[in-house]
Amino acid sequence: MVGFGKRLKQARNEFNLTQEQLATRLGISREALANYETDTRFPSIDTLIRISSELHLTMEYLLDLPGGGETIDISDLEPNEAAMIRMMVYMFRTGREEKNK
Repeated sequence: MVGFGKRLKQARNEFNLTQEQLATRLGISREALANYETDTRFPSIDTLIRISSELHLTMEYLLDLPGGGETIDISDLEPNEAAMIRMMVYMFRTGREEKNK
């Protein structure tokens, strides 16, 4: 099981954000964010919601709960671009299912 802090840090790094940058976006101190990433402290529900929104991740994913997964906002894409993304996801899923048979 991957902890909340590790998932948070991984997501922050994937966005190429420093702790200071993400903390500023979330309205918290860099120290608070560092404590979350090391699992020393846990954020309030309000902060958890802001983290989820800012990093485009579900709370289920961040908390390693069943059904958790990443979300990607494709609402600003053209319909054909969004369709291509959906098709790619479908292809990855079905390819993985075939490989596991």
